[in-house]
Amino acid sequence: MLETSDVGVVADDLTGACDVAACFASKVGSVGVCLLPDGKLSGGLTFQVINTQSRLEQPQTAGRILRRVGTWLAGKRIVFKKIDTGLRGPIGAELDGLLEGLRESGDDWSCVVAPAAPSISRTSRGGVQYENGVPIDQGALSKDPNSPPPSANIRTVIEQTGRGDCLICDAQSQEDLQQIVDAHLGESRVVFAGSLGLAMALANRLGAANRNPARGFPARRPMIVCGSRHPRSIRQVERAKCGGFPILTFDPAFMRFDTTSVPGREGAIIVRILPDEVGANACSPRQLMVPFITALDPLLERIEPDGLGIVGGETAYHLMQGLGAERLEVYKRHAEIIACARISGGVMDGKRMVCKGGSVGPEDAVLQMISLLTTTHC
Repeated sequence: MLETSDVGVVADDLTGACDVAACFASKVGSVGVCLLPDGKLSGGLTFQVINTQSRLEQPQTAGRILRRVGTWLAGKRIVFKKIDTGLRGPIGAELDGLLEGLRESGDDWSCVVAPAAPSISRTSRGGVQYENGVPIDQGALSKDPNSPPPSANIRTVIEQTGRGDCLICDAQSQEDLQQIVDAHLGESRVVFAGSLGLAMALANRLGAANRNPARGFPARRPMIVCGSRHPRSIRQVERAKCGGFPILTFDPAFMRFDTTSVPGREGAIIVRILPDEVGANACSPRQLMVPFITALDPLLERIEPDGLGIVGGETAYHLMQGLGAERLEVYKRHAEIIACARISGGVMDGKRMVCKGGSVGPEDAVLQMISLLTTTHC
């Protein structure tokens, strides 16, 4: 069995960091998520994930960030690098930077890439990534306004921004991913690059630690914040609206919320950016994030939520920064793609938080998030 001290974990955005933290939490209890790549372990947690928030960075910048993180993790034997299962972001530059940093100590590191996540219908065959049997660059992710997959060929994507110094592995089942991990665990130094499926396979080889994580109290006034405009997130919010939950919308044309109908002091409320289909503007989702969070700040003071659900990695990062959070303490995953955490530090210290990526999850995912925030046993 692996010891937690053997393993370092790094992710390219905050919801991804929480996703993989939740995979490891089943074995080690609470897993800390560092909001920034500062290399600090805090809060007395023995196992932590470093968030680099580098998915939307230029390749050179992403490579520099990951190289620095690699130097911090060089004392580990195993490093898990979370990459997007939709092959978005400068994956090659990130892997090159990470390996350069790790190798500065003189050790020889290998890299195994397996981005499949069969539990959410994303598989790899013949070096090509699929979602529900469709190449990843031809499905729903091709409509991602921020970072659509440049190709479904895994090596092609890696070599667009990096050298491709890695072994790429196919996987169509969780058993395949477990076999990949087990086949390479004996190597002296190895980077496993993948998503939820590979994280779970690696977590299965960690020794268990019996800990009772702090979960935060159930919320009476939870707020769901959806900054993603991915079609799947839009449908999930609309499903919650049909369930009777009120929605406040941020209009990019005016850079403000319509707050004339803020409901009473209890019950869940959802805030979102106006979908492209309703009122598109020229701003990218990343450009919208700062004014969205700025406009959200007085709304948070007015509504005073006691629990947060967040959809979208950029949204989660900027919102946690705005609230002054120091870290997240992830203790559970739900329905494969929802991570449950406790906020540490800032104005919502000790409150419960759940999050998910914008491109994943069933139609009722937002409803599930509200339930997780409000139930006693989460």
